[in-house]
Amino acid sequence: MWPVPSVDPGGNLNVVYYESLEVSTASNPQCVIELDNTSFRVGPANSLVNTMWVKSGNGGSTFGAPVKVTGVTSNWCTTAADSFPNFADYIGGTSGSGRFSPIWTDGRNGIPDTFFAPIIVDSEDSH
Repeated sequence: MWPVPSVDPGGNLNVVYYESLEVSTASNPQCVIELDNTSFRVGPANSLVNTMWVKSGNGGSTFGAPVKVTGVTSNWCTTAADSFPNFADYIGGTSGSGRFSPIWTDGRNGIPDTFFAPIIVDSEDSH
C-alpha cells in the first residue's frame, strides 16, 4: 500500500511501499484502532507492516523480487499514535548517484518514528 515511485538518472524505476499482513496474534488478541474521532476498527486481525522496495530496469514492465527494507515488523494495532491515520501517508523515496533512499514511518519503538535506509542500486540487477 502507499507506493512511492522514483526514477534515477539511469532510468531505473524504484518503488517503496508498505506491505501489511492482517493476522491474529496471541500477544494482542483484539485490535482496536481509532480511524477518526467517530469510528473505530475492532477485531482479531492485527496490522503487521513492513516497508518494501522493488526495482525495474525496463520502465516498469517487470520488477525484481521485493526486498524488505525494514529490520523490524511493526504492529500498528499496538503502536500508540494521536494522528489518524497513524502512518500510511508518511513514506517517500528519492533516487540518484547509484542509490535509492527510502524514508518511512514504523512503530518498532511503540510510537511512530521516521526511518531511512540508503540502498545501493546495481544498474545490472533487475531489482
